[in-house]
Amino acid sequence: MNPFRAESIRHRVGGLVIPLRFHVSATACAALLAFGIFLILVHQTLAQAPAKVVRIVLPATAGSPLDVAARLLAQQLQAHTGDSVIVESRPGGGSTIGARAVATAPLNGATLLFGSVSHVLAPIFIKNLGYDPIIDFVPVAQVAQGSWVLVANPRVPAHSVPELVAYSKANPGKLNIATVPANALQLVSEAFRQQSGTDIVDVNYQGLTQAMTSLLSGEVHLAFNPASTLLPLIQTGQLRVLAVTGAARDPLLPDVPTMAQVGYPGVTLGYWLGVLARAGTSPDIVAKLNADISVSLASIEVEKIMSGLGFERKIGSPDDFAAVLASDLTSWTNIAARGGIKPN
Repeated sequence: MNPFRAESIRHRVGGLVIPLRFHVSATACAALLAFGIFLILVHQTLAQAPAKVVRIVLPATAGSPLDVAARLLAQQLQAHTGDSVIVESRPGGGSTIGARAVATAPLNGATLLFGSVSHVLAPIFIKNLGYDPIIDFVPVAQVAQGSWVLVANPRVPAHSVPELVAYSKANPGKLNIATVPANALQLVSEAFRQQSGTDIVDVNYQGLTQAMTSLLSGEVHLAFNPASTLLPLIQTGQLRVLAVTGAARDPLLPDVPTMAQVGYPGVTLGYWLGVLARAGTSPDIVAKLNADISVSLASIEVEKIMSGLGFERKIGSPDDFAAVLASDLTSWTNIAARGGIKPN
């Protein structure tokens, strides 16, 4: 029995149809079919595989703590994966310029957003945002978290939050607090007013540097700020720290109580740093990126650097990060609504 069978095909050249005849074994046919299926599967896999060049879009200015943290992650991620990982600064618009760039990026895991709490605050302050911070993004991994401290100029006659609240209520409208409009600090100050029932007046500044200058001079009385940026001023007595907003005490200031511990659990607020991708990115890509980021953050060296920047390293699943985003959006939106803060 002949193990081969004849196969005929018709090949068109110009206007002529030329019959061709060749012999192919059944085994060879099966092999060719299997190889074709393999090529299709490889193509589909590569289309959804993380690219070898990964862009981390940073919606913040170069040199900021957020920038340093993003570049630290990029360095560690590149060392772990062997991919080329670059950080692209896209500041402006309250973090929205960078977010929009990622919201329209290809669905291959090659363009990621290194976001902060500003990501979920954007719709609170900005009308017609053009994207939804939850729907149009998929959480990949939380990287870090932190909280703020409430500090006072030493001339303020209060050494604790209860003393501050008592003084403010006895002198309504006399105390003021430095804030930055359309920023988390505006909402933290608002939350403290709501919870304490005080009449403390906002004084708006363009940035934290100006606000701290005015606080040190006594032009303003109070401010919320990350502890790491104020630690030298607190240690030298130039500022008096009253409480931290985190759920736990700050390791940098272990003797300072939390807002919850002094009677104001509604001011248990914090910020986060994390990586997000465009919505619709393959779950397999998200899982791979999360695993790579988790390994990249795992070293003691990274933990120490993060701590020096004022961040607590945070490693978790995409679902963990999604829960943080949803909870934050609800909390901040409620604070804004109660304070009559509306988007412009």
